Amino acid sequence: MSINADLARWNEPPATVEEEVLADLVDALLAQQRRGEALNLVELLQRHPECVRAGQDLLTVVDCLHQFAASVLEYSELPEDQTSRQGTATTSWEDPALPQPFPGEYHVQQLLGEGGFSKVWLAQDCHLAIPVALKTLLLQGDAQRQRTALAALQNEARVLARLDHPHIVRVFALRPANNDYYLILQYVAGGSLDQRVRRSGPLTWEQGARYVADVGEALLAVHRQGLLHRDIKPANILWDPLKDEALLTDFGLAARLSDDPTSAGTPLFMALEAFHGQGGAPADVYGLAATLFFLLTGQPPFAAPSRRALQQKIAQGLPASDPRCASLPEALERLLRAGLAVQPEDRPPLEVFLATLRGLLNQLLADTLMSRTTSGRAAITLRLLVSRQEATQRFVPVATTHPQQGQTRDMKKVPPTPERVVLRTGERVRIEVLSSHAGYLSVFNVGPTGNLHLLYPDSGTPGTIEAARPLPIVDVEMTPPAGHERLFALWSERPLPVEPDRLLQLAAPATQSREYRATRSLEQLQDSVLQLAPEHWQAVVLELDHQNNLQ
Repeated sequence: MSINADLARWNEPPATVEEEVLADLVDALLAQQRRGEALNLVELLQRHPECVRAGQDLLTVVDCLHQFAASVLEYSELPEDQTSRQGTATTSWEDPALPQPFPGEYHVQQLLGEGGFSKVWLAQDCHLAIPVALKTLLLQGDAQRQRTALAALQNEARVLARLDHPHIVRVFALRPANNDYYLILQYVAGGSLDQRVRRSGPLTWEQGARYVADVGEALLAVHRQGLLHRDIKPANILWDPLKDEALLTDFGLAARLSDDPTSAGTPLFMALEAFHGQGGAPADVYGLAATLFFLLTGQPPFAAPSRRALQQKIAQGLPASDPRCASLPEALERLLRAGLAVQPEDRPPLEVFLATLRGLLNQLLADTLMSRTTSGRAAITLRLLVSRQEATQRFVPVATTHPQQGQTRDMKKVPPTPERVVLRTGERVRIEVLSSHAGYLSVFNVGPTGNLHLLYPDSGTPGTIEAARPLPIVDVEMTPPAGHERLFALWSERPLPVEPDRLLQLAAPATQSREYRATRSLEQLQDSVLQLAPEHWQAVVLELDHQNNLQ
């Protein structure tokens, strides 16, 4: 029966063309989910591009309904003796197609996904009443090859099971059952970032950079244990929608399970040397850069119809001006290009890549405070004053300049570039703030690696500033490390909803790095500021280009 016939039965008008397209989209979604396939929204709606936005909204609603239904099913199971107390028979709705490799321990509920080397099932831990993921490993090759791969997997599972990192999917066990092997893993409800991008479109640079910086720190912890990943890609980064956190999974699976040990991974996210069996730490850096490129643009950096043609494109590198990067801050694009360098030795080491990414992210988060200002607040003037001490002991104001932009950017998505002050190691500088209006003031510094410091106030009480009277913040000598920093001041008519010193304490557990916590602090700072009316606050940002004496 057609959709219009159903509507007629309910005394509803006929469906519009868009409604019919969306109804077909839901049918396709359900069919692909039953087959365990990821949904490609753009492909399904290629004949109706005008419906993509409505389709994205619809899929978001469907996704929420699925998560709600899964939650209800998870927590609504009857106790084992409930039916006997009622004295009535019940109907079994068990799907005979679902495997049950560990009866009484894990109850398999549905297929989550399937790849070339594994299938992933959602299961319920019968003893702890929590969801877990069961990954069936598909061993390939001859018996000796399978034994070698299994031994390597067991060793990696032991190492990963001992790692307690918030951005690594926990490994609980590697167990045999019915001539198969299963990894028992932490279940992450949001699916992969690959699915999220294909369903809803590219992420913002703030989201994508934070996810990759976080999983990159997890990858660095694994590297320090002597392990590589070998298959970093958006499909191997899972998203926890409740915490809005990303977790890295599938360490080494492609390399261990492939029947071609000289070339393992996913071609669209592989470094050129990995095609020839030379994957190492630089190949993991390439994978992170390629993954971040996909998250921010919705496309892999290079694509081609064949493996050979793909390698040729990778060897050529990105074009000098890539329109896909127009919505990315210029500094972030430069880092992506460095991570995608053709030669492994031209890529920054993982630790340097991550420190640079985290530093850029946190400094750019500070820059976005400027983009939130409006022309309607022109009556409020807020200035950061930087002076350099001369030989006469007098402090002389430092001139500021505007750095040149490389290529046209989408200024609706990219924060404005702040004014820049060049300083050198050993110089003594004075920082002051001047405001046209009396109010409350907070001054922060974001260092080269992204660490965040509260410069004013220096106590738990809110800081204040008088109108038209410079407020001294700090006199300091420039000391290593050199690099780019951000200095930013926030003026508000009344105290911020969350006190600045509390932001630094609430950001994240102390087990995380200072730079990790700084990202969360800056995000909370923005949320705190945006609780105020636009006319009640103002922000100004200044870039400190700290150079050593040899530059």
